[in-house]
Amino acid sequence: MKFLHKKKAKTLLEDGLMLQENGSMFEAEKRYLAATKICPSFGEAHLRYGDLLAQTERPNAAKKEFELAIDAQEGFAEAMCALGDLYRKHNENLKAIDIYKQAIDCPKDYLYAYINLGTIYMDTGRFETARSTFKAAMDKAQELKATDMIEEIKKYYSGG
Repeated sequence: MKFLHKKKAKTLLEDGLMLQENGSMFEAEKRYLAATKICPSFGEAHLRYGDLLAQTERPNAAKKEFELAIDAQEGFAEAMCALGDLYRKHNENLKAIDIYKQAIDCPKDYLYAYINLGTIYMDTGRFETARSTFKAAMDKAQELKATDMIEEIKKYYSGG
C-alpha cells in the first residue's frame, strides 16, 4: 500500500513541476499539496511545495514546508539551502548562515550550500570568511571532479 502511495505522490509531484514551469501555480499547488497529503514523508514534495509558496510570497507557509522536507529526509541539504534562502530574503542572516552550515555538514555534497554561505558572508562584509568558504567549495568541487560547479565557484573565488 505504501509503495502505491509513494508512486502516486511522485506522479503528482512531476505533474506539479510541469504545471509550475508552465505558470499554472494554482494547479501546481493542488498537486504538491495532494502529494504531501498522500505521502507525508516525501521530502521532495514538501521542498517543491515550499518553493512554490516562497515564489508566491507566502514565507511562513514556505518555511513550514521546508522544515517538513528537512524532517522527512535526513541530510536534505537542498531543502536546508531553500530554507536558508528564505531566511536570507527576509534579512534573517544569522539563521541563514546557521542552516547553510548545516547543509555543508550533510553527507551528500551539495556545493550550492558553500556558494550560498560564501555569498551571505560577502553581503555582510565578512570577506575573509567568504574567501575561505569559496576556497573550501573549490577544494570540494575538485575532489568530486564536479567541473560544472568548478566553473560556477570561479565566479566567486579566483584562488590564492
